[in-house]
Amino acid sequence: MKAAENAARSEMLPIPGEHLVWLQRIARTHDICLEKDSERFAALAHFLDNWLVLHYRNGSDWYDVHPLLRELVDGHDARTGA
Repeated sequence: MKAAENAARSEMLPIPGEHLVWLQRIARTHDICLEKDSERFAALAHFLDNWLVLHYRNGSDWYDVHPLLRELVDGHDARTGA
């Protein structure tokens, strides 16, 4: 089971540090945190197309990072980049 999880996770990597910071905000707020005129639409499309971010529609629309990325996202320190 761990081998399958690691294989699936490795398909989503690497994730640049600035994207990890954005993914942390999504995980914390359950919102895509995207300004209406944002230049980050391409990055958001990548997140959704590659399942880094999942869109849930139960009751209301909300978003979260893929469970396989939770530990990586939660452990990222924006100050050190690690």
